[in-house]
Amino acid sequence: MFFPQEHRLLFHEVLSPNSASKLVERILRDKSVKPKVDEVHVHVIQDKQSIGHLLERRRLKKIAVSINRPNADDLADIERRLEERFKKTKATTIQEIVSSDNDDIVPDEELKNLCDVAATNGRVDVQYRNEAGITEHASSIDSPKQHVETFSPEQTTAIDVLFSCKNFFTNSPRNK
Repeated sequence: MFFPQEHRLLFHEVLSPNSASKLVERILRDKSVKPKVDEVHVHVIQDKQSIGHLLERRRLKKIAVSINRPNADDLADIERRLEERFKKTKATTIQEIVSSDNDDIVPDEELKNLCDVAATNGRVDVQYRNEAGITEHASSIDSPKQHVETFSPEQTTAIDVLFSCKNFFTNSPRNK
């Protein structure tokens, strides 16, 4: 089910989040649709708790935040500032990379806020050393935001359940 004002597509578990993203992107890039639609970036909303866990990892060596231009109609304060930056630079993607030779990055509030924006309009990738001292990588794209709702088909429909889950994914200006 698509909610146009929130720019959110909710779906039943028929597709994985990444498969749904690819499908919608292919549809919107089709030549019959393309003339009617500006450039489109399709993102899977990522779980903010998982991003928090990425930033809490010990021995962080690198944090890379990639943010695509957000929709101009549902912006929080930090996104408004980013939108101005997007306009001034005429960019479609902003990336910030924080790295340390000492494996001891401590994310500040500004970096955490950028990561929150990336949850809906980009991605966060981290590089860290595990307990054995081996460098590992983790990404927010591996943790899509999901919501499980059980229902009885005798009492309600899947469509009704999707409508009831709308706020979980669409709390504008930023979903939580």
